[in-house]
Amino acid sequence: MVAPRPSASERALAAKRALRDAARIKFGASLAEVKADAAPAKLAARVRQELTYRARDVAVQAIEVASDNRGVIAGAATLLALWFARRPVAAGAVKLWNKGSERVISALRARKSA
Repeated sequence: MVAPRPSASERALAAKRALRDAARIKFGASLAEVKADAAPAKLAARVRQELTYRARDVAVQAIEVASDNRGVIAGAATLLALWFARRPVAAGAVKLWNKGSERVISALRARKSA
């Protein structure tokens, strides 16, 4: 016995079901891929890699700017060193000032008595 030939609408329905099934399989694969990419370990690795790339870019730019402006960098480093050493430098300046003042006063007293 020969099976009856499907009608045009049945063939169209079968074709659409095949497309639907293929799309469902493709969507399932995409969803699995997204879930795998959203795993915490994978996200952390991706963030770490992105931060590493950006940090390298910033470092390269900083080196370029520093090499173009060596005087500015040297001045800034000097000011920073002086800022951290401001209290000892100020104390030393006061001591020198006081010693100088004592010498001047001693010299003036010596002139008066002479």
